[in-house]
Amino acid sequence: MTMKPILLSGLSMVFFALFMLVFSEVIPLEGVWKMATYQGGILIVSLISLGILALRRKKPLVFLRKGDIAAPGDRMRLLLVKQGTSWTNTGLSLTVVISLVLGVFMFGNASQSGAEFSSRALLQHLPIILAFSISNAWSEELFFRLIPGEIVAGTPGEGYFPLLSAIVFGAAHWWGSPGGPVGIIMSGFLGYALARSVLETRGMFWAFLIHFIQDLIIFSALFGFDLVA
Repeated sequence: MTMKPILLSGLSMVFFALFMLVFSEVIPLEGVWKMATYQGGILIVSLISLGILALRRKKPLVFLRKGDIAAPGDRMRLLLVKQGTSWTNTGLSLTVVISLVLGVFMFGNASQSGAEFSSRALLQHLPIILAFSISNAWSEELFFRLIPGEIVAGTPGEGYFPLLSAIVFGAAHWWGSPGGPVGIIMSGFLGYALARSVLETRGMFWAFLIHFIQDLIIFSALFGFDLVA
């Protein structure tokens, strides 16, 4: 088995993770404007990267599609998913469970910090929350699932892809929301599950949907509790 596709896949994820970290640090703005600049920047880079990948490929991209959202999946012991379970069931279950855990963590931490939730602030910023959630989910799914997944598609390296995605995606969220050890663990599990969904459904539907909903929860907490600094 050649290691080249696996190495290139892993290196691409590391490159995108470092780019996101450095880019977020060099933006000379604060608050919503910094977030908007960051989201716009990673969106542009994701589209350029996708275009370069598509031009270099001699055949259509494998995963840039909805895929079979009801495809039977392999067993995921850590996530208690049985062999052959439809991704309709797995995807919905993961969406509910991960969203509940993240929601309790984000809103619970914000409340304990003394911040007060404002439904008015949430509604006022709803268009921004939706835009940021779509942009972030799209860009990160391209960076950590679609592009590195295309590199190993059809090779024995596919089997290592979920683990690579979990490690790099988790590590990249040390500085995220949530961050630190908790952010690494939660994002690592999420990265593994989403990479498995891409491989087993041969598409991006569940990966994007689940990621979008998590970002929706995160940005709702940040704006609802006025934690955007």
